[in-house]
Amino acid sequence: MKTKFLLFAVVIILAFAVKAAAVTRYVDLNNPSPTPPYTSWPTAATNIQDAIDAAVDGDLVLVTNGIYATGGIVKAGDLTNRIAIDKAITVQSVNGWSVTTIQGQKDSATNGNAAVRCAWITNSASLVGFTLRDGATRATGDQYSLRSGGGIWASGTNALVSNCVLIENAAHFGGGAYRGRLENCVVKNNLAEGDGGGCYSNVLNRCFVTENMGRINGGGMFGGTAYNSALTLNSASVGGGAYGAGNLVNCTVTYNRGNSIGGTYSSGSGLFLTNCIIWANQPQNYSGPNIRNCCTTPAPGPPGNITTDPLLLSDGIHISSNSPCRSAGLSVATGTDFDGQSWNAPPAIGCDEWKPEPLVTPAKITAETWGKVRFSAIAIGQSPFTYQWVKDGTLLADDAKLSGANSQSLTVNTINPSDAGEYQLIASNSLGAATGQVARLTIRFVDQNGDGASLPYTNWETAATNIQDAVDSSGIGDLIIVTNGIYARGGKVITSDLTNRVALNKPVALMSASGPTATIIQGSWDIGATNGQTSVRSVWMGDNTALIGFTIRGGATRGLVGDTVNLQTGGGIWCSATNARIVNCIIQGNSAGSGGAGGVFRGTLINSLIKGNTASGNGSGTAHSSLVNCSVVENVGQQFTIASGVLSSSGTNQISNSIIWGNYTIGSSSLTEYSGLNFTNS
Repeated sequence: MKTKFLLFAVVIILAFAVKAAAVTRYVDLNNPSPTPPYTSWPTAATNIQDAIDAAVDGDLVLVTNGIYATGGIVKAGDLTNRIAIDKAITVQSVNGWSVTTIQGQKDSATNGNAAVRCAWITNSASLVGFTLRDGATRATGDQYSLRSGGGIWASGTNALVSNCVLIENAAHFGGGAYRGRLENCVVKNNLAEGDGGGCYSNVLNRCFVTENMGRINGGGMFGGTAYNSALTLNSASVGGGAYGAGNLVNCTVTYNRGNSIGGTYSSGSGLFLTNCIIWANQPQNYSGPNIRNCCTTPAPGPPGNITTDPLLLSDGIHISSNSPCRSAGLSVATGTDFDGQSWNAPPAIGCDEWKPEPLVTPAKITAETWGKVRFSAIAIGQSPFTYQWVKDGTLLADDAKLSGANSQSLTVNTINPSDAGEYQLIASNSLGAATGQVARLTIRFVDQNGDGASLPYTNWETAATNIQDAVDSSGIGDLIIVTNGIYARGGKVITSDLTNRVALNKPVALMSASGPTATIIQGSWDIGATNGQTSVRSVWMGDNTALIGFTIRGGATRGLVGDTVNLQTGGGIWCSATNARIVNCIIQGNSAGSGGAGGVFRGTLINSLIKGNTASGNGSGTAHSSLVNCSVVENVGQQFTIASGVLSSSGTNQISNSIIWGNYTIGSSSLTEYSGLNFTNS
């Protein structure tokens, strides 16, 4: 009896010890008195890695709001990871990805010796509820441990990343993520210099993979498996949506682009696609035989595939009530659909199952023109619907400031500090009501004549006096409003030693308060040679940025020294991609070296004037840009300029409803004002 009692006591003690080992550690960037072992908010660590190092298997590390951009740990070679979850613990944010960021570091624009990856994760570890941005890797060294996974590097598929946003990361393989299991994540605007712009050898479930680029293969994903996910608007040389061996089950692959295959490309043992929509990819939807019960063109060989238009909603993801994809899939769907709704039997083709109950997609915020912002969302379910926008829980109504309060698109006019807040769309039908996710509008202000500049610059009284200060303090999706003046001070270096007066190096919108005639961003010419060592480019723009209502003048680049594309191109504005939007701007009196594009390099220009810019290279006005309702006039090229006004990349840039007139080349009998094919009504 005594022996049994002792054994029982030992069991109880061991059970208590195991239970006691599960501890919560806390992290608060602004805590004034961090004290190990960080087991309360008053003693919280200020650095996530410190809390991870103090934890043991089974612990929870809880992180409150902030941008965590310091500290780190090396796991291979000399590459620092901002955090490394190297034990079986969970690292979780308190309030979600929109307010909690793990920020790595790029070397200049992408990968190099100064780069810092966002997160390294071992098997059986979990990362929940963060934005991971600006991570990058080495440009040389071991291709997997040192050049893969700018946002996430995982040791296997049992490493879980859940409810996270991976944005603006870079690597050679897997710009956003290398290996690991991603659940309900957004993978957006990541870059791979090689394969897998968004993901490489991952398992995805209910993920949104969009606007990623793989310079070689697999813009959205390379290898791996995806369930119930959307891959849209990605690009690569081959397989803009997905490339390689693996499985896609109940996925939607739309509007991706490649030099050959835009949608999905099968190689090796094959990419198997089941119950997928593969539609509107350019120049071809797919390559490979392993396609079952999919909606695509041309018709694949096996029975069960359909070639009828899937009748998607405007987001290119959700199906409409009369879509032929409803109930057309094989009974292999698992879990829930893209939105978390149950699958019917048989399930739909694609990532979305149509249901009559109302559902609202996440709202998008778009800066339209100076002084205006638009919120838009899509209601899904059985029509008809009634709509109602709310701000901070208060119902909105149309008036002189608001329009569309009872529609799917709300416009806010004459933006001011009181317009910041949380916006949501409520959609109702006969079966009930659904409230969309919060769209949070954060506004920063800039006034060069202000005398009370104070972070975070969220009203005119505390406005920044320098545009770059406001940009640097902003988060993803913020709006920055600039009042009247000539902004000719400050700047930021992105590549080598060329200063940009303003660098929009994160997805933000920069808007003038009163339009281009009143608000000027001014670069600087080299005193001796226009383009030279002391030049300052006017504006540098990253992916998904917007510049609205400015005059851009006086910018220049390097002359004949340094990288041609990054240092000798785009004296007025240099854009990393065409999804950088330039709206209602005047780009005048800028210059570029032998790279060309005196006015604008890449980007999409809308309702803008490009006038009187010069370049030693091609496209004195614009090069490799898309133009809508623009005027490109009186730009001047040098003797060997191919096009004095517009140089357009065939097949990628669109020129529509635009005037190209009076541009010329010095020292040449040729008056070629443009080069390219995609001109409409111009």
